[in-house]
Amino acid sequence: MLIHETDLGKLHKAGIKDSKTLTYKQIRKCYKVIKKTAIKIVTQKINAKSINTRNLNDLEMEATVNIINDCYYLMLINRGTVFIDNWEYSEGTFWNRFNKIAHKAKFNKNSFKFIIEHECDSTHIACMCAGIVSKYHSIKELDFLRQKYGDFGSGNVNDKKTLEWVRNNPHLPIIRTKWKTYKKLFKEERQ
Repeated sequence: MLIHETDLGKLHKAGIKDSKTLTYKQIRKCYKVIKKTAIKIVTQKINAKSINTRNLNDLEMEATVNIINDCYYLMLINRGTVFIDNWEYSEGTFWNRFNKIAHKAKFNKNSFKFIIEHECDSTHIACMCAGIVSKYHSIKELDFLRQKYGDFGSGNVNDKKTLEWVRNNPHLPIIRTKWKTYKKLFKEERQ
């Protein structure tokens, strides 16, 4: 997502916060504000099939590269800062994976100023906006999948409804079969 630096204060005043602290109603409201304010919004979906066959950190890096590539020329004009909520162990680990994965990147470590931090979505308004956009689209996708496959609950590992649904539908393409909970669930049934 690309946001002009001068709009960050306006977004903060509009109630943009860490998406983990917002209700769905607040997320929808904030998403509308972000959509009106952002120069460009780009999202990338990672499906269960990909996660079942590939390394999740590699998939996240590819998605990050694709998003930055999609905004690259606008970013060259605006010359801002790239904020990334780091899923890796450290910033060094992030760049090591980037070097391994990102052969299609239009940019490199020196192309822009990068802020790569853990929990960046709780400290930087730009990452808060990205978190809200991501959560908004995730909720929409979950609603679509529920209509298609039935009510599977929240999809979280602690949700009994989700676990029961997985137990009854173990081979549907939306299930992460690499999920430790999935393996444990079916290992217990075989015993």
